[in-house]
Amino acid sequence: MKTKTTVFTLLGGVILPLAALTFNLFIISDCGDDAFFLGLMPTPFHIALIAFVPVANFIAWVCLKRKCAAGSRLLRALCGFTVGVCLVYALELLPLAFMGMIVCALGFWYFGVGLLGLLPCAPATALVSAFLFRSRLTAAAKEKGLPHVKGFAFGLLAFALVWLILLGDAALAYYGCRKGVSEDPAVSVQGVRLARCSSRADVIEAYCRRGGRAGWLWSVFWGRIFDTAEASVEARELLYYRITGKNPAYLRSSRSRRGFLSWDGLVGGEKVGGVLEGLSLKDSVYDTTVDRVAGTGYCEWTMTFANSKSWGNAEARCRIVLPPGGVVSRLTLWVNGEESEAAFGTRGQVRRAYESVVRRNRDPVLVNVCGPDQVQLQCFPVPAGGEMKVRLGVTLPLQVALDGKSARFPAPALVSRNFSVSSNLIGLPAVETVSLENPPAAVAVAKAQGDSAPPPTEAIVQTSSVGKPWRPSRVAFVIDTSLAMADSMDATLAALAQAPAGLTKEFYFTRDESPAKLETALPQAVTCCGGRPALGTLIEALDSLAAAGGPAALVWIHAGEPVVQQAGDALALKLRKNPQLRLYLCQVASGDCPLVESMSPSVGVVSLTADALLGGVGPALKRLFADWSAESWLSERRKVPVAEVPAAAAPASDHLGRLWAAEETARVFRTGDPVALEKAQKTALPWHIVTAATGAVVLETKEQFAANALEQVSSSSVPTTPEPAALLSLGVVVFVFVAVCFIRRRRNAA
Repeated sequence: MKTKTTVFTLLGGVILPLAALTFNLFIISDCGDDAFFLGLMPTPFHIALIAFVPVANFIAWVCLKRKCAAGSRLLRALCGFTVGVCLVYALELLPLAFMGMIVCALGFWYFGVGLLGLLPCAPATALVSAFLFRSRLTAAAKEKGLPHVKGFAFGLLAFALVWLILLGDAALAYYGCRKGVSEDPAVSVQGVRLARCSSRADVIEAYCRRGGRAGWLWSVFWGRIFDTAEASVEARELLYYRITGKNPAYLRSSRSRRGFLSWDGLVGGEKVGGVLEGLSLKDSVYDTTVDRVAGTGYCEWTMTFANSKSWGNAEARCRIVLPPGGVVSRLTLWVNGEESEAAFGTRGQVRRAYESVVRRNRDPVLVNVCGPDQVQLQCFPVPAGGEMKVRLGVTLPLQVALDGKSARFPAPALVSRNFSVSSNLIGLPAVETVSLENPPAAVAVAKAQGDSAPPPTEAIVQTSSVGKPWRPSRVAFVIDTSLAMADSMDATLAALAQAPAGLTKEFYFTRDESPAKLETALPQAVTCCGGRPALGTLIEALDSLAAAGGPAALVWIHAGEPVVQQAGDALALKLRKNPQLRLYLCQVASGDCPLVESMSPSVGVVSLTADALLGGVGPALKRLFADWSAESWLSERRKVPVAEVPAAAAPASDHLGRLWAAEETARVFRTGDPVALEKAQKTALPWHIVTAATGAVVLETKEQFAANALEQVSSSSVPTTPEPAALLSLGVVVFVFVAVCFIRRRRNAA
């Protein structure tokens, strides 16, 4: 070959395509999954096709340089295959190639800009190089007197076959998506299953995000074949979850998540969102204290959030699932190094106060209930390169052993969050076992007011005894079979096999079709795939239990379900109408679950999620079955006039009153009932607890509290855990006092 041709084919056919591939894989990949170049090579097979171009061209270049293999059919087949690949990608990148040439021409004086402008031209230059290789091979064969060598057409045909397979795979995904948004349930299920058969996750994501696919060739040809009526955003997000089992928030968020292009569009809102870059839980301290008289516990979880980004404030958001019966009773924020206590008010009042301060980039922290035994904590701003420290206090009942000598101290757990948590972070909440010298008092009493200033006229009395707990005669298990349950399915089946023998059991395994069919026996194995909404199956199971009559339990074992077609009001209504029904929520994997969050806290709903997240689904279900089967310590709390308090009642801490207030609020609260809402607020606010009717917020200044008609809790009235330093000081004082008394006695005796 001539020297100029040799240089051009080496640069345009080998080096430039290799540079474009490297740039796409290692640089553009850091800019997000929605980059246009990455959309042209969405699978490893596409990457292999593109990588084949510089390899094949380099082989041809070496052979021509060494004047060998002029009659090789294989070499001509490689050239034909290369031409096919280059032709398709040259057409796809044709608009960008023109823009790249302009950039190259305008930025020739700047080395970086010039090279970037040439990258979209790589398929075109590789195509020209492949044709040059073919013509040089033909000329070399003639020089050696060889007959016409075939193979080029075979290479083109082989590429056409491969590309048709890839197009068919993409068409299958697109066609499945179009059918998946159909209003006909049978057609929709068929479309979901077709889309799962395709390997083109990029086509599914592109359709569910914006109803199309990147690339003008697709829009001109294939899009015209499959396009019909446009589906709504909600329908496409539900479809994405059903096909992939992933949270569709991935589709809504910015695909460019690096450096200055990263932002959080959920600041101040009620959604948690995905994990933010640079935001983490830097430090965690968990402390507990026990009221052995009443058998209640109190824990404080101090969290320090850190923002490692060099600019921009961040909001830390998380949802925390509490132990059954637990209630948030304290909220503290460190402002300028000093502790600032929360103000408790109605949910709307504290939400408005938080949002008004967030807009001014000040220092609030908010806690509200977001489902049965579940609260959402959010604080802003976590400054760039700085930290934010908050404390959450939770009052809860202990799970006392039958002999009364020990008790299980359950712990809260993170169910969803937008910050990272190191796997080796110490100080996270953990379940404890505490010893009790004596069983809880048969009768315990606490004052009825949250404030100690006025003389109490009423008191909270708790009666504790060993008895038979509530036990269902029938139980229905609804088991989620979405992809997120794959790691927990074996443990779930093993635990369900140990369910009490005296119960009538029903099993529902969610499927693509809804509602799922009833099964009377456990299968040996269950396949988990995609996302399978459970609301229809839950309602079907509740109806079955209600029709049979008698006390019955519905146990829903599930992972996060980030998309729902409707709220859980229908479930709450059925539970309210039938007091003999109970719903047990057992989420075994972290993630958003709007269906749970939409349920109003009620005495008929019990959450096992904290135990399942901390200890696994097996121990959580085993503990539930044991509670149904054996006697246990039962406590009943009620409010009575002071004159009616039994003389033998033992004084207990205010935590007893907080638990009563939480139970009473859950009993009277009704969504949409203003009278019940007002009654619930009057019950909860004096005790300074977070319920479905009340929330807690910490603002930066007293003026902000006053502007929002809120009053901070007095530091003397908040619950606390004993500080180690205080205990040590008390011990030293006692020791000194005893020593002084002993020395004086010895002196008097002498």
